[in-house]
Amino acid sequence: GFVPAGYDSQPLLRETLTAFVAPALLREGLSVEDVTPCESGTRQGDLDRWLAAAAVRRIGQKRRRFAHFYIAYEAALAGEGLIVAPDLLASSDVAAGRLAAPWPDIQVPGAPVALVFPSTPAMRRRIAPLLAWLRSEIGRDPASVD
Repeated sequence: GFVPAGYDSQPLLRETLTAFVAPALLREGLSVEDVTPCESGTRQGDLDRWLAAAAVRRIGQKRRRFAHFYIAYEAALAGEGLIVAPDLLASSDVAAGRLAAPWPDIQVPGAPVALVFPSTPAMRRRIAPLLAWLRSEIGRDPASVD
């Protein structure tokens, strides 16, 4: 992504996107086409890429559109439809029983996540311990980030 002049970027991970719905929407034989997708203006393309990976024929099906991702996410929590969201974000709501992933094997790559900081020798020294800690917490080798 964009890194302003005078800044460095260190990649950390790439999101994994999965579809989630409120547990109230779950039923035997539920298909993707049975649930209204919630789409946001701030994460354009995520829904379409996931629907294509799910082999949904009607990519243009009726959608609920929201200006921001977190409004769409809240709508999905309230049972208004399906949201395609980063696993990292939704995992706590799944663990708490507020969301479910009815099609967990259908995943698409999301946005890369990076640490961006001023490009000075002093800042690189100050950031090094944080970067090492973040990478150990994430459990990924930076070379594995696309």
